Amino acid sequence: MYVRKNLVQLLQKASGFPILRRNIMRNPEHNRLYERDELAINYSKLCPSYPTKLTDDIIEHLANKQGRINKSRQFERMLDLGCGIGLSTKIFAPYFESILGVDLSESQIHLAIWSNRDRNVAYKIINDHVLPVKNNSIDLLTCASSLQCLDLQKFEKECDRVLKSDGCCAVYTTNYKSIKNADIDDNGSERHRVFLRDIVLKYFSDIDAHPRNVAAPDGNLPIYEQLKNQNKEWLQSIYYERNMSLNQFKDIFRSYGDYEILIKKRRSSVDPVETLGENIKIALNMEDIKDENIKVCVEFEYPIFVFGKNMTV
Repeated sequence: MYVRKNLVQLLQKASGFPILRRNIMRNPEHNRLYERDELAINYSKLCPSYPTKLTDDIIEHLANKQGRINKSRQFERMLDLGCGIGLSTKIFAPYFESILGVDLSESQIHLAIWSNRDRNVAYKIINDHVLPVKNNSIDLLTCASSLQCLDLQKFEKECDRVLKSDGCCAVYTTNYKSIKNADIDDNGSERHRVFLRDIVLKYFSDIDAHPRNVAAPDGNLPIYEQLKNQNKEWLQSIYYERNMSLNQFKDIFRSYGDYEILIKKRRSSVDPVETLGENIKIALNMEDIKDENIKVCVEFEYPIFVFGKNMTV
């Protein structure tokens, strides 16, 4: 065991708790966008949490698939692929006897371990597409906002290997659907709503994001259509509104790994986040107002699709 000094300092500054981690060999083939400690911590602070309805709907689907009469009884095992800092992992803790979250990023896994308060949840670093669980052992495999980083063919093959015959894979992501001026009174008129798809797509283009990132603004439909599994089905999309400042919304986009690479490594003269903010202000007719004085209401969309073990394989 060893202490990595700058991560310890960052975490102690935030909470006062000490931290240790294992020295894990890194695979140079993988591009760990969130490997830098400070970025992982910023991401943990800025990334929006998932609504409880998302968890409830996935668990209800799994219970129905397994023919559960007593839906309060815990399921056996869950695996969260691309778990990051554990936001998509811990929300399922009450429903399973054991949960394993796995990710390529050492910094994010370590932050997940450090913040973990659930005895039935563990985290592990992986270095390839082979999931560290036995065949036919998983009731629920989740993949939240990370499927665009995976080899879909290998992903499906591993799902078929690890899922139980009545197991389920649930894939979901966070989509920024629309934005409104939160300070306008609703009395007598509907607030001006701007759909964010084109603005977000321009941001992804500006930061040279992974090509599959464009699937999120389209509700993950392009990725859904690429999957070969014959049991796949669209569960639903969940919508949730949250009030915040424009600066807070912009900070979410500053936490993207591709943005970090562009700003820190390529020294771009134009800040894509500032461009995104200006485009939002223009769309809301608020160009003359300072960012710090703008309050917005953001509509988040969480599209969910599911599939079971492909028994024909």
